Amino acid sequence: MLHRSRAFAAEGGAPVEILTFDNFRDYPDIRKTLTEQGKLTGGVTLRNIWEDLASLAGDAPVLPAEELTGFTPLGETGTPVTSVEGGPSGRTQRFAADGTTLLQTDYLREDGSLFLSDRNDVDTPGQHGGRSLTLCNAQGLPVEQWRSSWEMYRSWLDHLTDGHDSFFIVDNKHAATFMKTYRRPSATVFLMVHDSHLATAVDGPASPLSGSGDVVVPRFDNFDGVAILTRMQAEDIRARVGDIGNIHVIPNSRALPVQPVEGDRDPTAGVLLAQLRPLKQIDHAIRAVTDVNHRLQTTATLGIYGEGDEGARLESLIQRLGVSSLVQLKGHTHSPARVFGESSFSLLTSSSESFGLVILESMSAGCVPIAYDIHYGPSSIITHGVNGYIVEYGNEQALAECVAAFLGLPAEQKATMREAAISRAVDFSDAPVVSMWSEALTAAAASKAIPAPELQVAVTDTVWGTWSDGALELRVTARLTAESDSLDADTPRFLCRLRIRGTESFFRASGEVTGHTAEGEFSSVFRFGPDVMQALSEYVVDATLETQLLGRRVSSRLPFRAPVPSPMDVYGTVHGNLSLRPLRPAPAPSTSTANAV
Repeated sequence: MLHRSRAFAAEGGAPVEILTFDNFRDYPDIRKTLTEQGKLTGGVTLRNIWEDLASLAGDAPVLPAEELTGFTPLGETGTPVTSVEGGPSGRTQRFAADGTTLLQTDYLREDGSLFLSDRNDVDTPGQHGGRSLTLCNAQGLPVEQWRSSWEMYRSWLDHLTDGHDSFFIVDNKHAATFMKTYRRPSATVFLMVHDSHLATAVDGPASPLSGSGDVVVPRFDNFDGVAILTRMQAEDIRARVGDIGNIHVIPNSRALPVQPVEGDRDPTAGVLLAQLRPLKQIDHAIRAVTDVNHRLQTTATLGIYGEGDEGARLESLIQRLGVSSLVQLKGHTHSPARVFGESSFSLLTSSSESFGLVILESMSAGCVPIAYDIHYGPSSIITHGVNGYIVEYGNEQALAECVAAFLGLPAEQKATMREAAISRAVDFSDAPVVSMWSEALTAAAASKAIPAPELQVAVTDTVWGTWSDGALELRVTARLTAESDSLDADTPRFLCRLRIRGTESFFRASGEVTGHTAEGEFSSVFRFGPDVMQALSEYVVDATLETQLLGRRVSSRLPFRAPVPSPMDVYGTVHGNLSLRPLRPAPAPSTSTANAV
């Protein structure tokens, strides 16, 4: 996020503000540290709502008492309060009788005046329930009041933009839950997906969502645009939730200094940069490099840069394998370009990624990447055998053999691969990626500016059936009524959503329009594959038709119509052939009785 902001400012010539909503942080110290590290440069500023609130009141008129709800500053009540230090302001707090339930926090300016009173017992004094946040001027008098923190956040964003055209890129899943509610004609809001949306991709696009995916994927529709790092992930997302036209593939970028192909590079040195946590599976890399040296009799070392909870366990593994002279944990580095520039190859053994930015950093330094074939990232960047290597996921033996094979290449062939790696990294340099962002943001803003017509949708028929492979097919007919000539100006798009009842999780399929009449009646076919039906098999699921036309989207529940009963039963014979038989037992042959005389 910091790098993208710098690239926007440098390549696009537009100032970028990084907006934060949290409290209790020392932002002057954060700015100082980021500036010293070169991560906060000219054109990029860091702005926090809690720093701004104290001056936000300005010369606003004082609110009359009848418009206020629950404004009782702590300094005026005589109620016992607790003083709190830290954060951008001083604070006093009031607790319930249990001593632990926080009921009110008053925020003070440096001169001791009240600038915000946050009360949480508006409904019944002394009991948690009902909120009011009251902004005060320099005299401590109320000038604005909100009933929730999100209302306050939206007011701050309105203050910052002042009605001018603005672009927001949301990098945090928690902020996404709020920013999906910020809908303004002049504000274009993009969601940036940094991680894989799947916990594991073993079942393809229908695999279970990850923790972050469960938060953001159901909310994609609420954003003007969603940026996905790789084409493969974007295709899987569209296969899961349909394509409503707001998904854009935009990779991460890096400023790529030209690196010498060989220079002072150690020809046997490998490097791995990652957080030391289970997801990164660094133990795979340790065992593979051990195998290279012991079984394959090829000299290789591995420097592991990063910090995390797995440090002690990984160090124990290194000692147990007896490779402490070959494999070393080196802690965090602020100079990844230098580390890659001194190394011959890099390893990526993660179980999940969304892009693999570390691969790009490695390639830009001429350090040849060797990566597991995972969702998502490596195969979108690396061409196997040309500028790096892709190894079967989880196959440590194949990983070791790939490292040994690379180290055994002639020097000229290694140099060719390093040059190819650097060339590939240039595709992800700042200028072309900023251009992708410019196109996506411009298109989203232009689409947002199109007036949405009034649209009514009446579903007139629903026909359903299942296929032998377990897929579900729905045939839906709907009559559209739109204002003026909207149906002539654009072709409506139809999607069918299967939502798990009681949740926000869903699968959605785009419809194939099979016909339409001059009266505005459209027929569409939707197919949900067997993988989707298997993923939904344990839940109650509700079906909805979504109709889109010129920026307007209408949701309609699908009416149920029982299939016309068939007089025949379709069944499989003992030989596996298709046959038909009556649903009702065949009548017994008529018989007659004769009496002999």
